[in-house]
Amino acid sequence: VRGDRHSHFSAMNIGIKKSSGEYLWFLNSGDSRHVDFTQQELQSVSGDIFYGNTSYINDGQVHSLSTKPMFSTNHKNKLKHSLPCHQSILFNRKFLERHQIFYDLEVPVSADYRFIECCVSSGATILYRPIFVSNFTLGGISTKYKNLSQLRKHAHGIKITRNLNFIQHKILFIKLLRKLRW
Repeated sequence: VRGDRHSHFSAMNIGIKKSSGEYLWFLNSGDSRHVDFTQQELQSVSGDIFYGNTSYINDGQVHSLSTKPMFSTNHKNKLKHSLPCHQSILFNRKFLERHQIFYDLEVPVSADYRFIECCVSSGATILYRPIFVSNFTLGGISTKYKNLSQLRKHAHGIKITRNLNFIQHKILFIKLLRKLRW
């Protein structure tokens, strides 16, 4: 699905509106289903949010594995900064329709975080299975920055969506500097 001028998140919103399946799964170009995640696994999925493990791929080779990723929430059922890789998360379509949850195009870099935050704050039931769901290909905007301006914009988007304070934002910025292509 192609979106408008906004971003790939607009294409995801079109997918939400036009889909008819039970679960929605958003993969970016280059990402794929992990060989362990079969049709049989898909048929046994339940919950408003289903997620599993991620295999991170760099230059066609497994770079690292994410096992036991967690949704971390506070006492107000708000997300606390860390999430599993969105490529390993499936969303119940009827839940999204019932709560009118779409990707926020005003936060083009962190719309996936805000989307998941809306699901959690709307009372989504979350189910984790210890299986590999996706292969996430490294090299996109969240793994490499072309220039300092792009990095600043991304850090600012994360600050807004995750409600980071000044110190948290500066720590994030320093961590992101490692991903700047020099």
